[in-house]
This record gives sequence, C-alpha cells and structure tokens, in this order.
Amino acid sequence: MKNFSRKAWLAVLLLGCLSAVAAAQSDATAWVINQVLFESRAYELLRELSDDIGGRLSTTAAAERAVGWAEEQFRRAGASNFRREPFPMLGWESEALLAEVTETRRPVQMLAYAATPSLETAAAVIDLGEGTEQEFSRQAGKLNGKVLLVGSGQPPRNLEEYLAAYLAVPGIVERAKQERAAALLLVHFQPGQVLYQSVALSGRTTPVAAFRVTREDGLWLRRRIASGQPTTLRIRSINRIREAATSWNVVAEVPGTEKPEEIVLVGAHLDSIGPGAGTLDDGAGVAALLDLARILRQQPAKRTVRFALFMGEEEGLLGSFAYVRQHRDELDLIVAMVQMDTGAGRVVAYENTGRPDVAARLEKLVAKFGPLGPREVRQGQSWYSDHGPFVLVGVPAFFLMQETSEYEGYIHTQADTFDKVNPDDYRAAQAVLAATVVEIANLPERFARRWSKQEMRDLLERTGEVKVLRELGISPGPLD
Repeated sequence: MKNFSRKAWLAVLLLGCLSAVAAAQSDATAWVINQVLFESRAYELLRELSDDIGGRLSTTAAAERAVGWAEEQFRRAGASNFRREPFPMLGWESEALLAEVTETRRPVQMLAYAATPSLETAAAVIDLGEGTEQEFSRQAGKLNGKVLLVGSGQPPRNLEEYLAAYLAVPGIVERAKQERAAALLLVHFQPGQVLYQSVALSGRTTPVAAFRVTREDGLWLRRRIASGQPTTLRIRSINRIREAATSWNVVAEVPGTEKPEEIVLVGAHLDSIGPGAGTLDDGAGVAALLDLARILRQQPAKRTVRFALFMGEEEGLLGSFAYVRQHRDELDLIVAMVQMDTGAGRVVAYENTGRPDVAARLEKLVAKFGPLGPREVRQGQSWYSDHGPFVLVGVPAFFLMQETSEYEGYIHTQADTFDKVNPDDYRAAQAVLAATVVEIANLPERFARRWSKQEMRDLLERTGEVKVLRELGISPGPLD
C-alpha cells in the first residue's frame, strides 16, 4: 500500500465521491453515472481521434476522414438514423508559408489565419501597438503596402480576456484593410515559440493577409523597430481557397421510450484548427458524445436524445447555423440543447444566457448533483460555440463551463494533443454531461419551452449581448 501514489489515491477518492453522488440520484441517472465512471470508452475514442486522425480543419481530407470515423463510431454504438448532413462553406488550406527578415535572413515563425489569401511580398514592418483606432489614426496614410505588427504578447488572465482579444481581431483587420496594408501580424501571447491559428472573419476570405506570429519573434521584431533598425519582412504564403466547398455535420440519435417526438440535443464540434490534434478543442466533447450514445442505447431515456457533431465551428459556427436552418421545422421539439466545448477538465458551472426558466431548472441540477459538479449557474453567453445559434432562435440552450486553466494556452496550437488529458477529470466531466442529459430527458414535463423572436430580442437587449453580436457580425434572431 505504501507504493500507492498520491495521484492514485486522489483517483480513488474521486470515484468514491462520484459513486456516492450516483447513489443519491434516480435509478436512470445513477445507472448512467456509474456506466461513465466504470465502463467509459471515451478516453480511448479520444486517443483514436487525436492520434490516428489528428487535426481536422473543415473541408480538408482529414476532416472528411473524421466524419467517416464518427459515423462508424455511431454505428458501433448502436445509435439510430446516423448520417452526415452537408452544408456549403468556404474551403481553405495552407500549402506553404515562409517568412524572414531580409536584413538578417532570420526566419520568422508564424501561421496564416484561416481564409487568408495567398501573398508574396517584401515590405517594411510597422509597430502599431495594440492596433486600436487611435493607433491607426496616428499612422493614417503611412501604412499602405506595409506589414503591421499588432499585440503586446501579454497573456490573458482568464477566459474573458482571451475572448476579448479574439473579438478585437475583426476590427483590426478592417482598419488594416482601410489603410491598404500588405499584411497583418498579430503577436501570440504564449511563450515557447508556440504556433497559433484561428479565423479572423467568420465564413469569408480575410481582406488582408493575416498571420499569428510567435511571441518570441513578434517581440524581437518590436525591439528591432524600437531601436531604429530597418526591418523588412519577406513573406511567401500559398493558400488554397475554394469558394463553394462542402462540409458535413454528423447526426445520430437514441429514440425515446415515451416521448420520442421531443428531443434533447447534445452538441460538440468535430472540426479543429491549428497544427495540433484538436484533443481539447473539441475532441474531448466529440468522444464524450459518442460514448454517451453507446451508453444510452443500452437504457434509452423517455425522450429522444440526439447527438450533433458540428463542422465549421472554428470558422464561425457554420455547421450549427446550417443545422438550425435545415431543421427549422422541428426547433419547437427541442426541449433543451447542451454543448460541451471547453476541453477535458471537470465541469465547474452551467452557463445560461439569462433566461430565468432555464436558470431555475439548472439550479435544481446543481443542488442535486452536489460534488459531481457543476458548482453554480453563471449568467452570460459565450457566442464562440455551437449552442449560440440555438440560443438566438429561442431554443433553451446552455453550455458546460469546464476547468480551463490549461485549455486557453493549448487550443489552436501544436500543443493541443492527447497527453494533456487527465483521465479522471475527463471522466468526471463526462459524468456531468451524461447525468444532465438523462435528467432532462426523463423529466415528467418539458425542461423549458422555445422562446419567441421578440422574447429573445428583449433578453439580448436587456443583458447587453446585442452589442457583442454586432461586433461578431451577427444579428439577433437571424434565422427565426
């Protein structure tokens, strides 16, 4: 016993605690929690997706392999009516990228933002600080044909700051376009020559070639410029763009035993972005859904549980918007939509848009689940994941907020790989997801009704979310 590690003891204590929680639940909920704790296959599914398929940028060959793999896993799970649902989107793939400072021949490490056009140039680098309107105004008329360096390289202190920096990019791109800049270099915040990739504008080609430069190289460029040394950056970026490519959502379900016409929709996104394997973002959610389908097939709930693995999430929630359009006639039948998309950490909160009816239901689950988690219901809305389009059209949708201490530093980078997953924390997150879905699917009455377009407009105005939506280029209730 003395060789039993502290980590092993913690795992035993966690399982014991969660098993005690399971014992206090209804028979169906207790059963599904115990299935997750002792029979889960999600960890191995996540390893397959991460190691055998890897990164899955939408519309690429790897993404299509992932779609086929997901269909096969649903088939093995015994899920019903599994299929791929096509939708059009812009296709983009980087084929080559070289960058160097001509005065020193030193290479610069960076990645193109998705949907960036090809570029070959050699141009002076101008330091524009944080790229604010004021900083652009001070240099107005002097930026034509230049490479603009933007960003302090300081790490965000929390997820909110991370998202604020993400939301600032479209405005910076637009200002660079107006000044006819040759290219835009945004400095990444994480040390260690980390290569990061994202999307600058949702669903369309970036009007200015945009790149994410590593923190070390970005700060080096800034020091050269500050010391007065001439700094010219040669860039050769070759990208393949297809204006009318096709991507697919993967959908499957386990029919309900008593109210099969009513649907609990569970979502995660199958695509990824960046040079990593997409393990945390969002392979963990995908594998948890696939294994939940297998578990529920053994003991179905009263209502139908439908699983949706969305593509095009990283490019602007394109797959979930497509799903809402394609399934608009059955949106009233969705009693709840729950999304898992913040890694493999333990669930710490439910996020609710501000609907009091949904909040009241979630508060009851918080009290019921106890140490299983989550600890609270947070009011707010993260528009960066696939529950967003459902919220906009009045579907009672919410988000699982997970422990993200490592998540922000790894996602969209080469470090988003399978070794970052703590299997015990991941199993605990799966248990929350499974218990939440089963509780909602087995309620004697609906979890919540769909709100009208006017009710959602009023809510979004009252909570201030309309301003965020406008920054993202989304109008409230665009699909209703």
